[in-house]
Amino acid sequence: MIVIKRIYNWEMGHALLKVGNQDKCYGPHGHNYRLIIEISDPEFSDSGLDPANDMVINFHSLDIPIKELIAERYDHKFYVNKDDTRFVDWTGTGTLIQNIVTQDGDPTAENLLKELAFIIRKLMIIAGLQLESAELFETENASAKIYYT
Repeated sequence: MIVIKRIYNWEMGHALLKVGNQDKCYGPHGHNYRLIIEISDPEFSDSGLDPANDMVINFHSLDIPIKELIAERYDHKFYVNKDDTRFVDWTGTGTLIQNIVTQDGDPTAENLLKELAFIIRKLMIIAGLQLESAELFETENASAKIYYT
């Protein structure tokens, strides 16, 4: 079986509520995120390649839905726990400040990866492909990884 790897980068901010205000991750801050995904085609497990094009998938074809997902949901957004009221608009309307996205639980690398991998896995299944693994780097030296095989 042949597995291809693709890397995506974007900038995003977050603040963690559950760590408490003594932790530097409690305050708003940002990271240069890097997502590495590995894809295979289970239909061609013997050779690993589609004989029609000698590829698992064309990288450009893979990029279209993944880059759109990242641009719409993650790039230059600010993620917070839905229970974190520090980032509600101070006008008293109760609305969120622009580009803030709430989620269940803290927006840790692990929780963000679970969400991303779930969506990407569904996209790959629709395309007849298998998401083998996904790894999200929050910093150059810190990541979370999920395996599906």
